[in-house]
Amino acid sequence: MKLTERTMERKAKLALEACLGKVPFLSFKSRMKWMAKGNNFLVKVKTPSGSRDLLVAIKNNGQPRIIRSVAVELARACREKNSTYGLVVAPYISPETAEICVEEGVGYLDLAGNCRMSFKDVYIEQSGKPNPSVLRREQRSLFSEKAIRVLRVLLEQPQKKWLLIELAKAAKVSLGQAFNVKKLLLDKEFIVVNKTGVTLVNPEQLLIEWTGAQVPRKNWFEYFTLKSSAELEADLVKLCSKKNIPYALMGFSAALRYAPAVRSHRAMAYVSGDINKIAQALGLKKVASGANVVLAQPVGDGVFYRSQDIDKMKIVSPLQTYLDLIGFRGRGEEAAHMILERKVRPTW
Repeated sequence: MKLTERTMERKAKLALEACLGKVPFLSFKSRMKWMAKGNNFLVKVKTPSGSRDLLVAIKNNGQPRIIRSVAVELARACREKNSTYGLVVAPYISPETAEICVEEGVGYLDLAGNCRMSFKDVYIEQSGKPNPSVLRREQRSLFSEKAIRVLRVLLEQPQKKWLLIELAKAAKVSLGQAFNVKKLLLDKEFIVVNKTGVTLVNPEQLLIEWTGAQVPRKNWFEYFTLKSSAELEADLVKLCSKKNIPYALMGFSAALRYAPAVRSHRAMAYVSGDINKIAQALGLKKVASGANVVLAQPVGDGVFYRSQDIDKMKIVSPLQTYLDLIGFRGRGEEAAHMILERKVRPTW
């Protein structure tokens, strides 16, 4: 739930008191005064070597794009008055946002306790404290099923400038949904927007956050077969083609097509039909361990976006291959990073 302006101001003051109150020589609580100064607050702090004014900007949103403009304004105001130190306070300051504040020479503090302040005799820094409610809400919004469609389109064609209506069409989402995702990406500075359209500017960090937000894999079923992976893949392709079942080889099966150095005896594929019937038709045995076949039922058709035809077989894109393998057991991480280096990063 978003904090009201008044609640945020109250929590910000308490957080600053708690933070500076840890510095014994400040006697902060008894020696501070808050005074309104435009949209900010001026806080008088006394240290053994003299007093210092803190120009505090309290924001209800700690996204990089918002804090960048605030930090620039604070830095400019503080340069005009040398005895003033700028400080940004927000519900949560991410490492990316913190870096912006450091670059501009202003301090920061969030309600979780992350902070960095450097003035007079005072230096305080604390990091690594998460704000779960904010992070979960952002992840639900930016990495929801509909939003991921937009992210996939941007990451598959990272150099392209997209008009919003074109992006929505390519991602198969409504214009309103595309607009909401655009706003989230803009706030996190993953994209730039100008007259020519939307352009992805930080694909690496976006992919890192996407993989970090991935939920445990569902609808992935494991089987065993005495056939080789190549034989099983050929039988699967033949069956799906005959029955008009949408499919695409993925995971290790896709990786070895993009990077032959990948080694695995595991066959893996997305199939949109009835998994049990397909497994039965292929003579697969469901097992709890020792599986060498994975059949996955996709949620929607996003995983098939920009699939390729290789050796008369449908293969998911290198990006999807990376997403499928990252975190997967049995050398999945190694194969994922090989695909990232050889096929995904070069497009950035």
